[in-house]
Parts: sequence; C-alpha cells; structure tokens
Amino acid sequence: MTRILAPLMMLVMSIGCTESDDTEELDAVPAPVLEFSAPGSSLTELAADAVGSAPLWLQGDLALSLHKLDEDLQDDLASLIVHIEEPRLIDEIAFSIAHLSPEILENSNFYPQLLVENAQQIYDRDADLAYVEILDEGEPGVDADYWSTTQYLVEDADGNRIETVLDRDVYYWYLVHPRMEDEYPYYIDAWASCSGAECASNPDDGMFWREFLWDGALDECPEDRDCPVVRDYVTDESVEVLWKSKTYSRDDNGAIGALINWEKAAISFGAGDERPVQPNRIYAVGCGNCGEWADMATAAARTALIPSQNVGARANDHTWNEFWDEGWMQWEPVNTYVGHWTYYQSSEGETSASNAVYAITSSRGDGLVQTDRTVDYGNTFELTVEVLDSSGLPVDGAVVTLYGPILVYSGYEDYWWYAAESTTGPDGLATMTLGENNAFAYRVDAPIGSSPEEEGYIVPFLDTPTAGQDEFVSVTIDAAMPQLPLTEIDPPEDGALQLSFSTQLEHRLSGDSYMLRGSFSQAVEAGFVERFLVDEANYALYTSGEAFEAFAHESGIVSDTEIVDLPAAGSYRLVYANDSSTAVSSIGSVLALISSETQEWEDGIDAVSIEQDVVLLPGEHIAIGLNP
Repeated sequence: MTRILAPLMMLVMSIGCTESDDTEELDAVPAPVLEFSAPGSSLTELAADAVGSAPLWLQGDLALSLHKLDEDLQDDLASLIVHIEEPRLIDEIAFSIAHLSPEILENSNFYPQLLVENAQQIYDRDADLAYVEILDEGEPGVDADYWSTTQYLVEDADGNRIETVLDRDVYYWYLVHPRMEDEYPYYIDAWASCSGAECASNPDDGMFWREFLWDGALDECPEDRDCPVVRDYVTDESVEVLWKSKTYSRDDNGAIGALINWEKAAISFGAGDERPVQPNRIYAVGCGNCGEWADMATAAARTALIPSQNVGARANDHTWNEFWDEGWMQWEPVNTYVGHWTYYQSSEGETSASNAVYAITSSRGDGLVQTDRTVDYGNTFELTVEVLDSSGLPVDGAVVTLYGPILVYSGYEDYWWYAAESTTGPDGLATMTLGENNAFAYRVDAPIGSSPEEEGYIVPFLDTPTAGQDEFVSVTIDAAMPQLPLTEIDPPEDGALQLSFSTQLEHRLSGDSYMLRGSFSQAVEAGFVERFLVDEANYALYTSGEAFEAFAHESGIVSDTEIVDLPAAGSYRLVYANDSSTAVSSIGSVLALISSETQEWEDGIDAVSIEQDVVLLPGEHIAIGLNP
C-alpha cells in the first residue's frame, strides 16, 4: 500500500534534537516496546505476498477483498498471483479478485482457476485480431506500478483510420472483468439443460463463456444444428477496424458489424421455456428476448477484446448494449441498431409522451448499478435522497431503490416495478440521474433499518418531475447509527516520552445491489475511522462496548500526523477504530515512533518504531500497544 512517511520523519527530526552542553548523564534503561494487534480478521502471509506483488494502484482494493475472506480462501486466491507462471497476467487476475464480490468468491460453484484462464484468453486473442492490440505499461517485478490497456483501429465517417487508446479503468472493468451483469463467472456445460438460470458446472465438463463463444462451441456441437463461433467472424480478413462509424448497419462495419452478424446467426429472437442468464446456455437454447440478446452481445464483445456493457430501461422493460469508442456507443444486435438514441425521445430531443424513460441503468461486474447513462437517452433531472438516523446522523450504505408505475402493459397501471437504485455514501446522500415526466416511489433499506419498516412497501413521492429541475428528499430511519461511547480527557502529565504517528487512509463504500446479486466496493473521499489513545483499563472498557475515556481523539482520519507526550511509566494503546460506520471500510498504513529527550535507552537506541498496513472493515479496530 502507499505509505506517507516523510511528514512523520520531518516531525521526528524536530523533536528536541538540539545539542546542549547542560545535558546530564543518564542511566540507560530498556527501550519501550511497540506491538501491533488486529482483533478482527487479517491477511494471511500468502495473501500479504500477493498484495505486495500487485501493482500499487490495485493493492488497497486487493487487500480489502482478501480481508473479507477466510484464511483458506485467501490462500487459494493469493496463490494464483504468487505462483503465476506468466507474470504479465498478474494485474488482470489481481483486478478480478479485488473486484468480485465475496458472495461470488465464496460460492462453491466458483473455481479460482477461472480467473487465470480469463486473463490468458485475453492475451491469446490479441494475436488473432487485426483491429486491437494489448499495450502493457510497465513490467511486474520491475516496476512498482504497471497496467495494461488496448489500442484500437477505428475508421471515421470520412474513411480516415484512427488509433485510439482505451482508458485504463474501462479496460479492466468492461473488457477484463469476468462478470457482466446478473450471471456469476462459472464454468458452464452449454449442452446440459437445467431448471435454474445459472447451470453451473465444473472445469472438466464446462467452459467459461470467453472460451466457449470464441471457438469452444464447436466441441460437442449437436449434429442437427450449426454452431457459429465468434472467431470465424472477427478474424475474417475484411475485419480490419473496430467499426467504420456506420450507424444502423452491420454490413462492412468492422468488428461491431461482424458481431451483429454472428449473433443473428447464433440465436433467434423470442423467449423459450428456459430463460438462462449464462451466455453458453443462451447459445445452446438458441433463442431469447432482449435480456438474453444483451447478455450474448456483451460476452461476445469482451471475447473479441471490445469493451462492452449491458444497459437497460428497467421500468420500461427493455435492455440493450453499449460498446466503447472514446465514449459509450449504443448498439443492439437484434435490431441492427448502432447509434440509436431515440428509444424514449424524438430525434429533436423531445420526451416521448406515451413512454417516457424512468432511468437507464448500467451494470458493473462487482454489482454496482449506475444511472449516469440516462443523459444520452432522455431529458433528465438529478434526484438526491438523504438518509438520516433517528438523531439526524447520516446513514451510510443505505440502498435507495426507486419504482415507477407499469405503463408499458395495459391493465397494470396500479402496479409499480423497479426503476433504479443507488447507495448512500458517508454523507448519507444517494444521487441518481432520472428521466422527466414520470411518477416515482422509493424504498430505503439500510444496515440499521428500513423505510418503510414493513417489508414490500414503497412510498410514492414524485409526480411528473421536469428536466433540469433537480429534486431532494430526506428520509429518516427509526434507528440509531453506531457511535463510540467516548469521553475525551487531557493527556497524562510527564512528557518523558514522545509518541509520533502518521496515518494515511483511503476509503471504500460497500453496498448490496437490489437488482444484482452480490456486493460492490466504491472509492469515497471520507470515512469514519477514529483515532485515540487509551490506557489499558480504558482499552478494556472500549473492547467490551462500555463507556471509556481517551485522549488525542480525532474523527474521520484520512491523512494525519501528530506528536503526543506520554509519561515514561504505564501502558497505552494507539487505537484506530471503524466502529461508527456500517458500510465504509478503510485501507492504508500507520507508522508510530517513540522517542525521548530525557531518557537514554540501552544498546544506543534513539527511537523505536512500527509500521503497519491496515484494513478496517466496519466494526473493526487495530491497536498499537506501548509497553504492553
């Protein structure tokens, strides 16, 4: 993890180091001891090695992900990185571990080796495709920070060919990530029917979709059907560019046109009795509605090294796709749409009178649902929902789910269904971008309680909002956020020792999606970590949940450096506690150093220090003990 050591060392240099002829000779005494303890979960040695092998920009998120898992699973996943035979795959594997939800990583149907195959297959495709090239920035084991991305050849509307380089985050989230939307990254036996939506298999009997769609569908292909594969369409000598900037066209339109042709050859429109979410099984079933077509298009695009995502107007009962070309571009293979923005507004930008869009949601592989794509498909306003507890404190991690009346089917006007969602941050606020001229209702579910309290109920609160006129609503949950029962006191007198400490923390909001199974992790600027010093008696009170006294107390620690005087006698603990949060974790490092102007220590020691990487989930704390 990134460490901030310089400010502390500068402070240490200023701690009474001036020479003086009046200094008395002192009897040397044993140096004090600093010891680290983390009463909650912690990383195994192998997991810590894996974090250290990952690029710097990934280390915090990887540590947080592994920290949430039991030790055996930590080691299983860490070994993928530590014992990798192809170091160039480390960043792709580490990113996938860091950004798959614990619910997936812990699932008995998930095989960790799939993450290695996922990364290998990305590099395997690179040599086969004319329109894309993987760029590696830096080298594992040589550079502390390194990453990969892709470069594309695109033809503009005038026939000019242009090279574009993909944003790093888009590469990892929308090309590398092994999960698209509501499916889990499993091995799937496409030809084995099942009653559920997932049809999970094992590595011997099934394949991951990245392999199956490329050419694996030819294995065991039934004799009574054709099995078109992505490889044959995108490696054709005529496919030299990502696309030729042709809207509403699949003919001679680069890789995008080729993928439209492939999907139309692979499946037909119309849902059957089985409604799978796994691309392999959709392929085998051979048909589907817009949801199945969207899943297949995103999987095929990522298989062909094209970043893609599913988007949908959930309350308008439709979903489709977008691919990336210096921005998200609409496409929907079933209708041969490319650049079709007028689902819910006219070409002049007027909102549809009969079918106004509620929201366009996009899905990220860790389960995060976002509404920022609404702006390209409708006339929008921003809704901010504030969630407070019974005493007016902000509630973090509250899922705000919006609903709209069912208008697309006659006879259901008195019923409401899902439209969008967002999760409150440390400030208790959730913001969504929504379409105008619709009625909305909300439901709020937080770790401390819900509003309304009754399960299955919603609260109508907006009626025909207007584009450009933002809305705000405050919701109170009849429950209390956790708070430390701390009384701040003056530091003890004496000052024989000086405790200097430096802290650097980053913060991640975790949330559970209403629409998607699993939980996400999102960077936020603020956290809830409190730092304080206590003696042993008050530390015991703190850990038992009782009221306690402390000094040098600060809240919302991000980057912090301080010096505190302590007496030479007595035991104290420097505590970092994340007890006041329900959904924000903090990751970073702590460096503590003991020095003295008035004491001489045995063995010529001038100072004693301890440096520690830390991960603090909600409700966890770490402690550095002085003379424990």
